[in-house]
Amino acid sequence: MRAFTDTAGRSWEIAINVAQLKRLRAKLGLDFLHDDKGLMESIGQVQMDPELLASLLFVLVEKQSEAAAVTAEDFEEALAGDVIADATEAFILALVEFLPPHRRRPLAEAVGAMREAMGRATDRAVEMIRSPEMLERIDRAMAEAGEPSTSSPESSELTPDPTHSGS
Repeated sequence: MRAFTDTAGRSWEIAINVAQLKRLRAKLGLDFLHDDKGLMESIGQVQMDPELLASLLFVLVEKQSEAAAVTAEDFEEALAGDVIADATEAFILALVEFLPPHRRRPLAEAVGAMREAMGRATDRAVEMIRSPEMLERIDRAMAEAGEPSTSSPESSELTPDPTHSGS
């Protein structure tokens, strides 16, 4: 069993079992029980779609939410930022732990490969945004819109010349 804490400070336990997975298939059409290709596709969908993740999580914590008088909307409003990453991780780890050993290891490897690929994609996006070409494009677009340039002045332009007095 895994857990995460939402932005309202509520802790939610994620338990994966056959009954929970059947509920996910019936309510959301997600199939985590059968072929590994479908399993990986479903995990990929959940990782890329916070709305789907929220629906999935609410199905998994439905009994807890009823006991705590937390509506689906209340639950969804408390999923943001790092909580989304933590909840996704809790779900995936619970799912990996649920599987029998002959399926657990390949899934753990596939999830690790997906994390690495997402990390590389993030690194590439940051590199592209920070590239001189992108900064130049931003400067051109801002100049066309009549906005000041994003280029920062040289440090000597920011420091007043001590030889000139304002008096």
